[in-house]
Order: sequence, then structure tokens, then C-alpha cells
Amino acid sequence: MNAPRMFGRYAEVPVERMSAEQRSAHRALVEGPRGGVSGPYRAWLSNPALVQALPALDEYLNSERLSLSPAELEIAILAIAVRWKAAYVIGAHVPRAAEAGVPGAAIAAIVAGEQPELSDRRQRVVHDVAVGLAGGGVLARPLYDAAVEALGHGALADVTVVLGFYTAASFTVNVYDVPAP
Repeated sequence: MNAPRMFGRYAEVPVERMSAEQRSAHRALVEGPRGGVSGPYRAWLSNPALVQALPALDEYLNSERLSLSPAELEIAILAIAVRWKAAYVIGAHVPRAAEAGVPGAAIAAIVAGEQPELSDRRQRVVHDVAVGLAGGGVLARPLYDAAVEALGHGALADVTVVLGFYTAASFTVNVYDVPAP
């Protein structure tokens, strides 16, 4: 018998050994918009009810309906992943941030936990909201006011949900000690 495929310290269950619910969730991921099982979904498959609850949100966060630009999305993801020291998420999203047009120097600064130089006001606000919320507690009023002015409430809601989703992803890869890809 072959050794189990590992996702960090999580031993993945081979499809043929999955429960009927896990196989159904696996099939939905493979046949759905994701086109496969990747990232924290590899461990989340251990809870098929969770995996079945996530596709609509995951699809929204990766669609044109999201009110954030691809660069803003990647800035938020990197900022929260850096906060949680999630090497896998950081490693997966650095190339995506570059593809989305985030300048290399800004990516390097975010990954180093420093304030990036971003000429785009919305990008700066997204970064600052991510860092502010990751610090814990209520978002400071001046930053809240700047975020509402620059982004509006709809995009600010999107930022907070992106941060929550990628906090969950970061926690998952940290629980299973998944290294950078």
C-alpha cells in the first residue's frame, strides 16, 4: 500500500477510502469552479459538511462580482496571511499578487510586515484595514472613515469577509504545519 499523500502533517484520505459524504464533497470540488482540491480544502475534506457549505462563498470571492480588484484582493490575503504567519498561503499568493499587478516592492514590504508604498488609495486602505483588524479590536475611527470614503460599505464588507475566509485558511494550514508551496 502506498504511503498517504500528506498536506503538512495531515494525511489525506485516498478517494477510494473516503466516506460517501467525503466523495460527494470531493466530486463537487473537482467538478465545480475550483476544478480540483487544493490548499486548505485538502484538510477541510475531513469535514464534508463544511466543504459543502463553502463553495458559494469561495466562488464569490473569486468572481467578478467581488467589489475588490484582483490586486486589492491579493493585498488583503497577503496582509492577513502574514499576520498569521501562514507560509503556505503567503507562498501561494505572492505570485498571484504579482499577476494581479501589485508592485514587487509592495509585495516584499507586505510579506516583511512593513507598510508598502502603494500609489492606489483603495489598495492602501485595503492593506491598512487588514492590518488594523488583524491587530485585534475595533477598527480605529479614522481608518474606518477613510475606508468608507475610499471603498464604500459594500467593498468594505468584502474586505472583512476576505480577511475572515483567509484567516480560516491560514489557521488551517498552521494547524497542519503546511510549508510554503
